[in-house]
Amino acid sequence: MLLSQKNPIISQWVGEVEERYPGRYDSAELLRTAESYFHLVNDWHIPLELHPLFPMIPALTRYHVSMSTPPTHLLESSHLWRALLQAVSAEFFTEGLVSGDELVTDMPRIHARIDEIQYVISSGFWEHSQRQLDSAMNQMHKERLQMAGKLAASMAHEIRNPLTTISGFLKLLTSKIPAESAGAVKNYVSIIQEEFNTIQMHINNFLNFSKNKEQEPFREVGMEELILGIVNLVAPRLSSEGIELLSGVKGTNIRLSVQQVGMQQVLINLINNSIDAVQHMEPSAPKIISIQGYEDPDHTYIRVTDNGPGIPPDVRDKLFSPFVTSKTTGTGLGLAICKQLVEQHAGVLSFDSRPGETSFTVQLRKSGVGAVSVNSASV
Repeated sequence: MLLSQKNPIISQWVGEVEERYPGRYDSAELLRTAESYFHLVNDWHIPLELHPLFPMIPALTRYHVSMSTPPTHLLESSHLWRALLQAVSAEFFTEGLVSGDELVTDMPRIHARIDEIQYVISSGFWEHSQRQLDSAMNQMHKERLQMAGKLAASMAHEIRNPLTTISGFLKLLTSKIPAESAGAVKNYVSIIQEEFNTIQMHINNFLNFSKNKEQEPFREVGMEELILGIVNLVAPRLSSEGIELLSGVKGTNIRLSVQQVGMQQVLINLINNSIDAVQHMEPSAPKIISIQGYEDPDHTYIRVTDNGPGIPPDVRDKLFSPFVTSKTTGTGLGLAICKQLVEQHAGVLSFDSRPGETSFTVQLRKSGVGAVSVNSASV
């Protein structure tokens, strides 16, 4: 019915769009769009998704999103098509070119087709707009995190300088305590030193995470030597918390190629997480943490396990992301830093947790620097 008036209809539609929005849209692009739209409407007997020109619709929505087209323009365009096609149909009826029965049959189908196209275009426009908005928000969030990281690094540097002075005088004070006063006073100083070391560790975590520092060289160490060193470092806190530590190595003369200080930091972080996980258990309940080393033909492993409550389900999927924590006083950087450190060993991080048992496992390939897998309980 409308095909004989195709060119006048298209020309009039393009003209009215350009009149309403002068200079906004490219004339050639409008003509191409109008040509496709006309056939999509006129061929109402072909299901829209099966029409050869249907792929034009997703392309059209992407174009308008990229052009920041106001949704009202798309709605106005649809109204223009309705008005033009209605006017042409009425003219055909007046001139006797179509019967009233044809109008009653065809026009509802044409309007239904316009509704269908309008729905598909508006849905696609909304989806693309949301994706674009989400991308912009993610970029903004990333930039803010980078800025926060720079501020945190600057603040950490400023705090660390006086802490270095305090550390020196604390050691000097300890050496000057008279032997007859050694008991209680040295115990108090030991507590101060432990808390001081915690502050210093958090500051170093911020600094290590916020910059790409020169990497520590790899060296070969014995697994027993590495684990014993870790046990000695965490023993005071374990004793004060009433936590039993089980340690051992299954196998003899197991050697590892690691960045020793970095690997110590990973394991201490993991043990500290386990301590945090078990320390709030019932007083009568046993608090047990184990650190075990073992090997198979291709890998060596160090596993830290605790009998705490396990990782909350709502943080498991984002456990190693920065600033994600289930602790009321945590920064959420500990496991993110562990991930960064083990990736320097070509590592992969994962975890295994259920109520009553959570494990962290460090896995290293025997052939050179290994792949590392870290499993975690508490953040």
